[in-house]
Amino acid sequence: MNDHFDNTLHELLAKHKTEIPNNGFSDNVLKKLPLTHRHTWILYVAYTLGILVFVLSGSYALIIKRVSLFVLYVSTCNVPSIFSVIAMLSVVMIYWILAKITYDENFV
Repeated sequence: MNDHFDNTLHELLAKHKTEIPNNGFSDNVLKKLPLTHRHTWILYVAYTLGILVFVLSGSYALIIKRVSLFVLYVSTCNVPSIFSVIAMLSVVMIYWILAKITYDENFV
């Protein structure tokens, strides 16, 4: 019953569809809307607090230890040198992405 009613309603609305002229109404409404201000200072405060907590908690030492162990492992492994280069570049790329996320205000 509902399908038949829905189909009939859609057909009726499609037959009698008319376009209402805009005459610049949308542009006028957009001009009258208040400007929104981005509060980027909140992001800088949050980043600073996050970095302070990270440094004061000693978590950086764990990450530096893990990365150095990874680099040491890759450099001493018995693998072809291209894999070592790829592994080293991946670590550098991860650091670059993290720096880009942290310092690029257009990223957010």
